[in-house]
Amino acid sequence: MVKLNISNLLLVIFALNNISVYGQINNVRLVDHADYMITVIQKTVEEFENREWCNFKLPDVVQEINEVIFGQETKGTVKYANGFLVSVQHLDIMQSTVQQFWNRTHPGLVEVRGRLRMHDVTVGFDVLANLDGEHRYSGTYRHPMVNFDFTVQKDLNIDELSVNVIGSVPNSNNLVRFLPEDRITDILNTVYNRASSTPGIVDWAFEIIQPIADEIVQNEVQFPIICYNCPVR
Repeated sequence: MVKLNISNLLLVIFALNNISVYGQINNVRLVDHADYMITVIQKTVEEFENREWCNFKLPDVVQEINEVIFGQETKGTVKYANGFLVSVQHLDIMQSTVQQFWNRTHPGLVEVRGRLRMHDVTVGFDVLANLDGEHRYSGTYRHPMVNFDFTVQKDLNIDELSVNVIGSVPNSNNLVRFLPEDRITDILNTVYNRASSTPGIVDWAFEIIQPIADEIVQNEVQFPIICYNCPVR
């Protein structure tokens, strides 16, 4: 079970707030859109911490092996099962991604966006290898970065709010840490698909994070007010 304090949710400032306004209307802004998105993300993190990190699980992955490894023909299967989130080093909000967008083609449609980043995300799994007999191990794999992009959209024409969260996992060349280690785990690390856990991690966005964010947006945090003929803030 992962234990993180919300105080570890750092606001990392990479650039000044960017505001992109599309359309023919000039000097129309959402007031304090950055504070709004930061609050939404912070409250979302607080809530999925309260609901416990053990809900962040991964689907089983089965890999077929049929190739020459270390000079020997190797055939069999390996199953990575019962995957779960082991730890997260820290979280932050990428300030340069906190922006507001006014849609050019759909007047009255405005979005506020921001990115939550999880650093050094370690996932764990049980390993069953059928290679020259049956072998059982535990394994962990560390993803240096996992991103979750939040978009809160409001249709001002019908006063309707919606939320979308999309996950992404940059590529990594880390090795799996197997326990115990032996010649079989050397083979497994050679053929391990380092993107095998990516689909499951990406699904956390839609299955876990987005429903929480939607509840917060609909019921807890007021959408920014609109200011006409206001200076950019």
